[in-house]
Amino acid sequence: MASTTSAMLLPDNDPIALPDDHGDAIQGSTVIRVDEAQNGLIESQADSDWFSVDLDAGQRYDLAIFSMGSTRLSLLAPDGVTELANAEGQNPRLAYVVPAHGRYLVRVGSVAGPLDYTVFVSRLSQ
Repeated sequence: MASTTSAMLLPDNDPIALPDDHGDAIQGSTVIRVDEAQNGLIESQADSDWFSVDLDAGQRYDLAIFSMGSTRLSLLAPDGVTELANAEGQNPRLAYVVPAHGRYLVRVGSVAGPLDYTVFVSRLSQ
């Protein structure tokens, strides 16, 4: 987990610091496993949560975000720079055939502000 914080306004507009639940970069990414859901919170529109997942060459995977708001979902190569696929909207999902075995990165962001979400990576049958 990353040690960064974000702020949330209380009803009287006084900010309180909230710890970030998942890392905002590769180094702080939360490791997830295929077929296991992971919950998260996007604290602000500027926040993004990063996850890393081990994927096998030649396999097709489905990546999905379940949320009540509009989110961005990106799959990045193990280098953490090359974006392989992306989707945006309410409950975005994408399917992708992985070219090589490795630890891939999943980035989740919000289009319009704070929201709760669940990220899920599953292996699809060929």
